[in-house]
Amino acid sequence: MKRAPHLSDTLYTAKAAMKIYDYNPTRALLIIDSAEIVGNMSHDRADYFRARIFTMTLEGMHLDSAQKICQSLMNSDYVKTPDNKESVLDLLIAITRRNQDYEQWLKWSTEKVELCRKYDNEVEALRTEAEIGVILAFLGREDEGLETIDNVIKALDNTRKFSEMDACIIALRRKVDLLQQIGQYEAVIPVAEKIIEKTNDYEQHPSDYNDGSYREPSAANVPDYCSFYRVKAYAYLAKAYAETDDIDNARHYLKLFEQSRYGQTFDGRMMISTTWCKLGDYDKMLAVYDE
Repeated sequence: MKRAPHLSDTLYTAKAAMKIYDYNPTRALLIIDSAEIVGNMSHDRADYFRARIFTMTLEGMHLDSAQKICQSLMNSDYVKTPDNKESVLDLLIAITRRNQDYEQWLKWSTEKVELCRKYDNEVEALRTEAEIGVILAFLGREDEGLETIDNVIKALDNTRKFSEMDACIIALRRKVDLLQQIGQYEAVIPVAEKIIEKTNDYEQHPSDYNDGSYREPSAANVPDYCSFYRVKAYAYLAKAYAETDDIDNARHYLKLFEQSRYGQTFDGRMMISTTWCKLGDYDKMLAVYDE
């Protein structure tokens, strides 16, 4: 006979659910349901975690449900605290991004920027503004989008704090995405080189950047953090040089990418597949597509 859950059951908590949600979302949802039943969390808090699980898992099949939950939460007392409101906005941004609903994506991103500035979180506001630059480009406002991203990079550059550097690297990557989208491959080269410059400086002087921010890696993980973004920059450079018919430089950066740990993963090989095609490495391209 099954026993009804009791308040003392520590299994029925958000922490327990979020430990397993990425590989067992159905079980995680059941834990959230039980946590609400036994009173370990309020209905609104349970709804937030349901929306989060719907957004991040289940192959996007429940994004409409997640969006309805979040919109309801935005009209509830749950978002009276800034942290809760930011968390719900982050979900709405993720949902509308995945749905390619550019108008709503812009709306929620703009609201997050306003919230961050209201509570003096300028770095997070700038991080979100870089994403707004991409949205503007999707809406056909490419020049405005590039200007928005450039303003973010200018505001974050030349500051030796991890939070600012990390947000600047993300903005630089968004600029690369936008430049590639509009076919300005020559302009990609200095942007990608700047990513490498920043990761090299951080790896050589990590203590100078220490600010205790939530995304900052431990000292042991600094090399992995730098390698991840540096290798992405190698891929950007290989593609940019291939597209501008500078084959020697394209091959140089392609080799650096292929020799990296990320370059040997499935995701890494998918990332470089169009460059392989441009350079005539059709066997490598077809192999990863078969995989």
